[in-house]
Amino acid sequence: MDRFTRLMGPDNLQTSGVMSNVRLRKKRKKKKKKKKKKKKKKKKKKKKKKKKEKKKKKEKKKEKLS
Repeated sequence: MDRFTRLMGPDNLQTSGVMSNVRLRKKRKKKKKKKKKKKKKKKKKKKKKKKKEKKKKKEKKKEKLS
C-alpha cells in the first residue's frame, strides 16, 4: 500500500490529479470573492467624492447669489 491509499482508504480512492483539481477550483473561487469585495469598497469611495464635489458647487452658487 502506497501513501495515497493509506490516506484515502481503499473504498474511496481518487487519483491525485482529481484531488489537485478540486483544490485548485476551491482556491480560484476564494480569489474571485475577494476581488468582488475590493471593487465594492472602491465604488463607495467614488460616491463620497461626488457628494463632496456637489456640496462645493452649491456653496459657490450661494456665494455668487449673495
